[in-house]
Amino acid sequence: MIGGTIGYLSSYNNNLMISSGTAQIFNENYQGYLANYLQPGDSGSPLFGYNSKTKEWELIGVTSSMSVNGNNWAVTSRDFYLRNQK
Repeated sequence: MIGGTIGYLSSYNNNLMISSGTAQIFNENYQGYLANYLQPGDSGSPLFGYNSKTKEWELIGVTSSMSVNGNNWAVTSRDFYLRNQK
């Protein structure tokens, strides 16, 4: 995955997982013009979000799986991120 936009996020598994209906790749009203969809081998790829308050990109989660409906990411905690910075 080199970048792009995803659709609306929903959470499950006590907010430890997030999902997006990225199977709507040709619906620019849902995903925008630079839509993306996972392919086999993308597991572990980062999902970044831009924090408009801090004006920084933040790691939101890592790619977990895909389905006919879209993509799934495991949510990363801020504590995990801070402990594993190099």
